[in-house]
Amino acid sequence: MVDLISSFTKMETEILELRRQETEKKRAAGEMEGQYTEQLRILRKARAEAQALHGGGGIPGREGTVGRSFPTEIVDPSDEDFGFLWAASDPESGEPMYDVRVVSGYKTTRERAHAAAQVYGHQLREKSLADAIFATGETSASDGASARSSLGSVVRYGNEWSRLSGWLYFLGDLTRNEKVIRLLTSEGSESVQQDEGPEVGRDVQ
Repeated sequence: MVDLISSFTKMETEILELRRQETEKKRAAGEMEGQYTEQLRILRKARAEAQALHGGGGIPGREGTVGRSFPTEIVDPSDEDFGFLWAASDPESGEPMYDVRVVSGYKTTRERAHAAAQVYGHQLREKSLADAIFATGETSASDGASARSSLGSVVRYGNEWSRLSGWLYFLGDLTRNEKVIRLLTSEGSESVQQDEGPEVGRDVQ
Protein backbone atom coordinates (compact mmCIF):
# COMPACT_ATOMS: atom_id res chain seq x y z
CA MET A 1 0.00 0.00 0.00
CA VAL A 2 2.86 2.38 0.82
CA ASP A 3 4.43 1.69 -2.60
CA LEU A 4 1.08 2.38 -4.28
CA ILE A 5 0.67 5.71 -2.49
CA SER A 6 4.24 6.60 -3.38
CA SER A 7 3.56 5.83 -7.05
CA PHE A 8 0.46 8.01 -7.04
CA THR A 9 2.39 10.86 -5.45
CA LYS A 10 5.16 10.52 -8.04
CA MET A 11 2.66 10.62 -10.91
CA GLU A 12 0.87 13.60 -9.35
CA THR A 13 4.17 15.47 -9.02
CA GLU A 14 5.09 14.77 -12.64
CA ILE A 15 1.73 16.16 -13.79
CA LEU A 16 2.18 19.19 -11.53
CA GLU A 17 5.58 19.82 -13.12
CA LEU A 18 4.10 19.72 -16.63
CA ARG A 19 1.31 22.05 -15.57
CA ARG A 20 3.81 24.41 -13.92
CA GLN A 21 5.75 24.70 -17.17
CA GLU A 22 2.64 25.57 -19.16
CA THR A 23 1.36 27.97 -16.49
CA GLU A 24 4.70 29.76 -16.36
CA LYS A 25 4.59 30.29 -20.13
CA LYS A 26 1.09 31.74 -19.78
CA ARG A 27 2.10 34.06 -16.95
CA ALA A 28 5.22 35.20 -18.80
CA ALA A 29 3.09 36.06 -21.83
CA GLY A 30 0.78 38.11 -19.61
CA GLU A 31 3.77 39.91 -18.08
CA MET A 32 5.11 40.84 -21.51
CA GLU A 33 1.68 42.03 -22.60
CA GLY A 34 1.60 44.33 -19.56
CA GLN A 35 5.06 45.69 -20.39
CA TYR A 36 4.09 46.39 -23.99
CA THR A 37 0.90 48.12 -22.82
CA GLU A 38 2.94 50.36 -20.52
CA GLN A 39 5.45 51.13 -23.27
CA LEU A 40 2.62 52.08 -25.62
CA ARG A 41 1.11 54.36 -22.96
CA ILE A 42 4.44 56.16 -22.45
CA LEU A 43 5.14 56.39 -26.17
CA ARG A 44 1.70 57.81 -26.95
CA LYS A 45 2.01 60.34 -24.15
CA ALA A 46 5.44 61.38 -25.46
CA ARG A 47 4.08 61.70 -29.00
CA ALA A 48 1.19 63.85 -27.78
CA GLU A 49 3.60 66.11 -25.89
CA ALA A 50 5.82 66.39 -28.94
CA GLN A 51 2.86 67.29 -31.13
CA ALA A 52 1.75 69.91 -28.59
CA LEU A 53 5.18 71.48 -28.82
CA HIS A 54 5.05 71.39 -32.66
CA GLY A 55 8.21 69.34 -32.77
CA GLY A 56 10.12 71.44 -30.28
CA GLY A 57 12.12 69.74 -27.52
CA GLY A 58 12.99 66.14 -27.09
CA ILE A 59 10.66 63.22 -26.67
CA PRO A 60 10.76 61.79 -23.14
CA GLY A 61 12.67 58.53 -23.05
CA ARG A 62 11.44 55.10 -22.03
CA GLU A 63 14.38 54.26 -19.80
CA GLY A 64 13.43 51.94 -16.98
CA THR A 65 10.28 50.58 -18.61
CA VAL A 66 11.74 47.47 -20.19
CA GLY A 67 12.68 44.38 -18.24
CA ARG A 68 11.49 45.72 -14.88
CA SER A 69 10.23 42.94 -12.67
CA PHE A 70 8.21 43.19 -9.47
CA PRO A 71 6.00 40.73 -7.61
CA THR A 72 2.58 40.73 -9.25
CA GLU A 73 -0.67 39.27 -8.00
CA ILE A 74 -2.08 36.47 -10.13
CA VAL A 75 -5.49 37.64 -11.33
CA ASP A 76 -6.51 34.75 -13.58
CA PRO A 77 -9.31 32.87 -11.73
CA SER A 78 -8.50 29.70 -13.66
CA ASP A 79 -4.96 29.67 -12.23
CA GLU A 80 -4.47 27.37 -9.25
CA ASP A 81 -2.48 30.16 -7.61
CA PHE A 82 -5.13 32.83 -8.19
CA GLY A 83 -4.59 35.58 -5.61
CA PHE A 84 -1.03 34.58 -4.74
CA LEU A 85 2.06 36.37 -6.06
CA TRP A 86 4.10 35.66 -9.15
CA ALA A 87 7.57 36.41 -7.84
CA ALA A 88 9.91 38.96 -9.34
CA SER A 89 12.59 37.37 -11.52
CA ASP A 90 16.34 37.74 -11.53
CA PRO A 91 17.23 39.82 -14.63
CA GLU A 92 20.26 37.64 -15.39
CA SER A 93 19.14 34.10 -14.62
CA GLY A 94 15.38 34.49 -14.93
CA GLU A 95 14.96 32.59 -11.66
CA PRO A 96 12.25 33.76 -9.25
CA MET A 97 13.38 35.93 -6.35
CA TYR A 98 11.59 35.45 -3.03
CA ASP A 99 11.55 38.32 -0.56
CA VAL A 100 13.66 37.51 2.51
CA ARG A 101 11.02 38.91 4.83
CA VAL A 102 8.54 36.26 3.72
CA VAL A 103 10.63 33.48 5.31
CA SER A 104 12.06 35.45 8.21
CA GLY A 105 11.05 34.88 11.83
CA TYR A 106 10.28 31.16 11.63
CA LYS A 107 11.94 28.33 13.56
CA THR A 108 12.04 25.49 11.04
CA THR A 109 12.64 24.99 7.33
CA ARG A 110 9.17 23.50 6.99
CA GLU A 111 7.61 26.61 8.53
CA ARG A 112 9.61 28.83 6.19
CA ALA A 113 8.59 26.83 3.13
CA HIS A 114 4.95 26.96 4.16
CA ALA A 115 5.19 30.72 4.77
CA ALA A 116 6.63 31.17 1.26
CA ALA A 117 3.84 29.06 -0.23
CA GLN A 118 1.25 31.26 1.49
CA VAL A 119 2.63 34.18 -0.50
CA TYR A 120 3.93 32.66 -3.75
CA GLY A 121 1.58 29.72 -4.26
CA HIS A 122 1.80 25.97 -4.62
CA GLN A 123 5.14 25.69 -6.40
CA LEU A 124 8.42 27.10 -5.14
CA ARG A 125 11.82 27.13 -6.81
CA GLU A 126 14.20 25.28 -4.46
CA LYS A 127 17.29 27.38 -5.13
CA SER A 128 15.39 30.65 -4.82
CA LEU A 129 13.78 29.55 -1.57
CA ALA A 130 17.13 28.39 -0.19
CA ASP A 131 18.75 31.71 -1.11
CA ALA A 132 16.01 33.61 0.72
CA ILE A 133 16.26 31.36 3.78
CA PHE A 134 20.04 31.75 3.90
CA ALA A 135 19.75 35.52 3.52
CA THR A 136 17.69 35.73 6.73
CA GLY A 137 20.79 34.85 8.75
CA GLU A 138 18.50 32.89 11.05
CA THR A 139 19.81 29.41 10.24
CA SER A 140 23.05 27.52 10.76
CA ALA A 141 23.53 27.19 6.98
CA SER A 142 26.95 28.32 5.81
CA ASP A 143 25.75 29.16 2.29
CA GLY A 144 22.82 28.84 -0.08
CA ALA A 145 23.74 25.26 -0.99
CA SER A 146 23.59 24.22 2.65
CA ALA A 147 20.23 25.90 3.03
CA ARG A 148 18.99 24.05 -0.02
CA SER A 149 20.07 20.68 1.36
CA SER A 150 17.97 21.37 4.44
CA LEU A 151 14.90 21.59 2.20
CA GLY A 152 15.06 17.82 1.93
CA SER A 153 13.41 17.65 5.34
CA VAL A 154 10.34 19.35 3.89
CA VAL A 155 9.53 16.35 1.66
CA ARG A 156 11.07 13.69 3.89
CA TYR A 157 8.44 13.97 6.60
CA GLY A 158 4.70 14.11 6.05
CA ASN A 159 2.86 14.09 2.73
CA GLU A 160 2.17 17.79 2.11
CA TRP A 161 5.18 18.35 -0.15
CA SER A 162 6.79 16.72 -3.17
CA ARG A 163 9.69 17.80 -5.35
CA LEU A 164 10.75 17.45 -8.98
CA SER A 165 13.21 19.18 -11.30
CA GLY A 166 14.31 21.73 -8.71
CA TRP A 167 10.78 22.68 -7.68
CA LEU A 168 8.88 22.05 -4.44
CA TYR A 169 5.14 21.41 -4.73
CA PHE A 170 2.68 21.93 -1.90
CA LEU A 171 -0.05 19.34 -2.36
CA GLY A 172 -2.62 20.60 0.13
CA ASP A 173 -4.87 23.62 0.45
CA LEU A 174 -3.23 27.00 1.06
CA THR A 175 -4.39 30.10 2.88
CA ARG A 176 -3.08 33.35 1.42
CA ASN A 177 -1.00 35.60 3.67
CA GLU A 178 -2.93 38.66 2.56
CA LYS A 179 -0.97 41.07 4.74
CA VAL A 180 2.37 40.20 3.13
CA ILE A 181 0.90 39.98 -0.37
CA ARG A 182 -0.59 43.47 -0.03
CA LEU A 183 2.73 44.81 1.26
CA LEU A 184 4.82 43.38 -1.57
CA THR A 185 2.43 44.37 -4.35
CA SER A 186 2.09 47.91 -2.98
CA GLU A 187 5.87 48.25 -2.80
CA GLY A 188 6.16 47.09 -6.39
CA SER A 189 3.58 49.67 -7.46
CA GLU A 190 5.40 52.43 -5.59
CA SER A 191 8.69 51.34 -7.14
CA VAL A 192 7.30 51.62 -10.66
CA GLN A 193 6.05 55.13 -9.92
CA GLN A 194 9.22 56.30 -8.17
CA ASP A 195 11.74 54.33 -10.29
CA GLU A 196 13.17 52.79 -7.15
CA GLY A 197 13.55 49.25 -5.85
CA PRO A 198 11.23 47.91 -3.13
CA GLU A 199 12.06 48.78 0.44
CA VAL A 200 13.88 46.04 2.34
CA GLY A 201 14.37 45.13 5.95
CA ARG A 202 10.78 45.84 6.92
CA ASP A 203 9.11 43.59 9.46
CA VAL A 204 6.11 41.83 8.00
CA GLN A 205 5.63 39.25 10.71
